Amino acid sequence: MVMGDNADKVPNPPWFTKPTFPTIPVISAVNEYSQTVELPYIRYTIIDNEPMLLGTQKKNGEVYRDYLKAFPMPTLSFESHVNDSALEGLYIDYPFNWTLNLALYHMGDAGVLTDVHWYRSSYLKLKFMKQESKCITQLLKTMQKEQEWHNTELATFVEEVASIQERLVKARVMSRVAPIHKRMSVEGHIPNAFYPQIFDEAIKIPSPEPILRPTNPEPPSEDSTSYFPETPAPVPIPQWRMDYTAGSSSGPHHQPTLFNTKQGSFIPLMWEGETRTKKATIHCCFYCNVQGHWNHQCSSPYLRCLKVGRCVMPLLHSAFI
Repeated sequence: MVMGDNADKVPNPPWFTKPTFPTIPVISAVNEYSQTVELPYIRYTIIDNEPMLLGTQKKNGEVYRDYLKAFPMPTLSFESHVNDSALEGLYIDYPFNWTLNLALYHMGDAGVLTDVHWYRSSYLKLKFMKQESKCITQLLKTMQKEQEWHNTELATFVEEVASIQERLVKARVMSRVAPIHKRMSVEGHIPNAFYPQIFDEAIKIPSPEPILRPTNPEPPSEDSTSYFPETPAPVPIPQWRMDYTAGSSSGPHHQPTLFNTKQGSFIPLMWEGETRTKKATIHCCFYCNVQGHWNHQCSSPYLRCLKVGRCVMPLLHSAFI
C-alpha cells in the first residue's frame, strides 16, 4: 500500500507514534537494503470485520499490517490471589457491563480488547450452535419415527402381496387359463353358455367364374359347332321386410305408431255416416312368445337368444345380465 512520496513528515491522525509500552506489539518491515526495521507510526483499524494493527515509516509511505491479539504479560513481583482461569466474568451482562468495559479500556491493551471481543462473540455463537444441535437432534428423532412407520407399512404391503400370490397359486389360475387360451388360438373363440360367440354366417353370392378357354385351340372346321357356355343364374337373395306390428316376432321392440291405418290401431276410423272399428290384435311377447306382458316386462328374454343362437337382448332391458 503506497500513500505517496512526501517523506520525513509525520502522518495525520488516527496515526500516532508508537509508545514504549510492553502491551503494544512491534511492527517491523524489510527495507530495500534487506534490513528489518521497526515502524515508528501505528494505528488501529478494522479490515474485513477483523481488528488489525497498521504500521508505516512516514506520511504517505508504505503501510504494513498485523493481526491484533493478546500477548503474555510478565510475572508480577507479588501474589495477586486471582484465578486467571475463571473467564466467566468477561461475558456476564455482556454487552452492558459498563464497569468491566471501562476497566478493559483503561488497561490500554488493544490485543486484550480484541481477544475479549472474540471470546464474547464465541459465547453467543456457541449458544446459537447448541440451539441448532438441539433442533437437528429433534429432527433426527422425528425422521427415525417416520422411517420406522415407513418400514412397518412396507412390511405390511409385502405381506399382503405375498398372501394374494398364495391365493392365486392355490386357485391354480394359470392351469385353468391355459386350456382356454389354447382353444382360443386353435378354434378362434371361447365357448360361453351365456354369451355365445358363434353367429350364423351370411349368405355368400358366388361370383361368376371366368370362361375357360383352351391353351392351344385347334383350327375350326365346318363340322364343328360353336360352344357358348351358359352363365350361371344368380342365387336369389331373400328380401326381408320389417313388420312394425306389435304382435309380429320380426318387428322392433316398440309399439305401433298412432294413426297407422296399414298395420292396425286401436284408434277407430271414421267414415261418413258410420263408425267402423277393427279388432285389436292380442300382443305376444317378442322374447318368450307368451301373452300377458310387454317386451320390456319379460322375465325370460334369454329364451329368444337361445332360439336364434345369438344375443338379441337390449342392454337397457331389466333382465339383462
